[in-house]
Amino acid sequence: MPGLTIPREETIHFDVVTHNPKTGAVTDADSTPTFEVFEEGIDTPIWNGDLSKRTDKTGQYRGSFVAAGAYGFDVGKFYNVVATAAVGGVTGKSVALVFRVVAEEPAAGKPALDNNAIADAVLARDVGQAESSAAEHSLCTVVLATLESAIAGSTWTIKRTDGVTVHATKSVTTDPDAEPVTLLRAGSGEATPIATALATALRRREAEASAGLYRETDVVWHLNAAEMPRPPEPGDTIVDAAGRRFTILSVAPAAGGSRWRCVARETQIAPKLDQHVDIQRATWSKGQHGAAVPRWRAWRSGVPAKIQPVAFDANERTSGAPTVRYVVYLDHDGVLDDTYRLRAPDGTLLRVVGCRKAQRLDALVEVEVVVSDLAGGPFGEH
Repeated sequence: MPGLTIPREETIHFDVVTHNPKTGAVTDADSTPTFEVFEEGIDTPIWNGDLSKRTDKTGQYRGSFVAAGAYGFDVGKFYNVVATAAVGGVTGKSVALVFRVVAEEPAAGKPALDNNAIADAVLARDVGQAESSAAEHSLCTVVLATLESAIAGSTWTIKRTDGVTVHATKSVTTDPDAEPVTLLRAGSGEATPIATALATALRRREAEASAGLYRETDVVWHLNAAEMPRPPEPGDTIVDAAGRRFTILSVAPAAGGSRWRCVARETQIAPKLDQHVDIQRATWSKGQHGAAVPRWRAWRSGVPAKIQPVAFDANERTSGAPTVRYVVYLDHDGVLDDTYRLRAPDGTLLRVVGCRKAQRLDALVEVEVVVSDLAGGPFGEH
């Protein structure tokens, strides 16, 4: 019986029938027949024994043995059972059984399952091989929803792997906790309004696993990908409906690419950024006598800031007035040099003499500035 599989540790039973070599009639053997069990290409039997005659059955013999691992039977190997008998003085041999040993059964009649092989096959199978016949409420739809879907308005469209054929559509509703925000791009200040954004608390486990990158006070913003022309990036700023500003620390796709999951940190500092300044940038041209003359143009307007005095230098004077040094904390992502200047809320022009930006994405820019005229208030007209 080629192709027979036998669980290891099982007792194997088989029969052999002897015949008269001249007539072919069923005939009892001259003496007790024997059998040997061979493993694949090994010529030494790993088991041998005698066959027993079945009661009142002419020429019919039975044999048995245990396919035990202790006797050398290995899972996955093939074995041949060869019987030997002499009839009428003629000795003959016959292959009585061919079988392969498989894993032992956990219970009689219940074959062992290779759980790892099953799991590997499930994980490796391409969803494209089953999507055409898969029901809507199936694991196939879950995979497609993760990789091939998008939300537009109140409709969630799930497509098949060709990116064209619609597999299923679902209706969605806006979360009542969603709010409008503005995404400010790092470097350019480009503003993208987003009508439905949702903020959730960062999970403690995620904060603990980040090796200090995240804090439990950080916020996870979910931004609708359909409302922005390109993905957000670390360093971009989210401004919520209350005017609070959050610097994005990391970005990852979510919901099959229909949302961007942004871990962000609120930009906080004492003192509070309760003022606004304009940033002007110089372009240079030749003046009347050939010297380079700056022409100042508006570069950024209404940048949240806090202006604080840090030093008063009576020995350094500009236009006859003592120089006061200030540090201006800016919610701005770039570093300013002496080709920039700031315009304070009352119109005072502040010359940049230094600038520092910490390595952390959530840190504020600290700009050191000077102004030479204090007349008329904290920031007199220049």
